[in-house]
Amino acid sequence: MEMYSGRKNESSGMPLCEDVVTQLLSKIADPRRYEIYFANIFISDNLLKKLADFRIGTKSTVRSNCIGQLHLLDNNTLAKETRRAMDFGSDVTVFICHWNDNAVVSVASNHQTQQPISYTNRYSKSEKKRKFMLPNLLL
Repeated sequence: MEMYSGRKNESSGMPLCEDVVTQLLSKIADPRRYEIYFANIFISDNLLKKLADFRIGTKSTVRSNCIGQLHLLDNNTLAKETRRAMDFGSDVTVFICHWNDNAVVSVASNHQTQQPISYTNRYSKSEKKRKFMLPNLLL
């Protein structure tokens, strides 16, 4: 396995993040047996779709500028909502969920959705409650 260590001479024509990930996954014998988790620096809408074509389950935090053509509430608007507010959207392959906790968390997946909704314990000073809805995608 060759680890990415900086610039290389040959170019595959893909963005760098997609190139690094696809090269790494090409070395795994059967990547469909795994669920791949990414930090938001490596993920893109195109990479999620490409990995879905190979039937590789993927989940990642995402930046707001990497959600493709989905029309979701922006982070500032969702942050003004109540603490457990969420917004989600999907195209054919990619599902993205924004969830407001202390800050807005954005997660994308090519094999999971927000259902089923679970509950978690979080304290809210304004509502004096501890039980909040939590989308399956965030588990």
